[in-house]
Amino acid sequence: MKILVKLFRIFFRLGLFTFGGGFAMIPLIEEEIIKKNSMLKEDEFFDIVAFTQSLPGSLAVNMSIFIGYHINGIPGALTSAIAVVIPPFSVILLIASFFVRFLEYPVAQQAFRGIRIAVLVLIMLALKRLAQKVHWNLLKVVLVAGIIVAISVFGIHPGFAILLSAALGYLVFQPMEEKK
Repeated sequence: MKILVKLFRIFFRLGLFTFGGGFAMIPLIEEEIIKKNSMLKEDEFFDIVAFTQSLPGSLAVNMSIFIGYHINGIPGALTSAIAVVIPPFSVILLIASFFVRFLEYPVAQQAFRGIRIAVLVLIMLALKRLAQKVHWNLLKVVLVAGIIVAISVFGIHPGFAILLSAALGYLVFQPMEEKK
């Protein structure tokens, strides 16, 4: 029961104080789960990040479910998911009725401009940490560049790019693993 309470507190706090969605949460979740509480190993965490990014739905909720499940099975998954959803759901519910009027105030507009910058920084930090976990070689750089071009230049749907990346990863890296 102690672990469920701990998971609830961690993910509730993350849901309460994180702006910018799942990508912005990655460094904060890493700090709480790995560094402060030693609940996962770094490699396990980044495997969960990589996997949950390829799933439909909210990255933050998907990560909370996978981390909770890894730590304490189905009760951990449910506890973590509920905890991470309660704060943003409550805030959205509270401000939904007057949000349009709220954004008319210059103070609110300026605050949201500042929040956007912080969110961008958090996303960039998550990208940096993920990139550090890849054992880079020329082939991986070419694959990344190809997927970026496919999405940004040719307008390929990101979901298709994920499936294509998975297929390429299997076709290209599986034979390399077998040689080892």
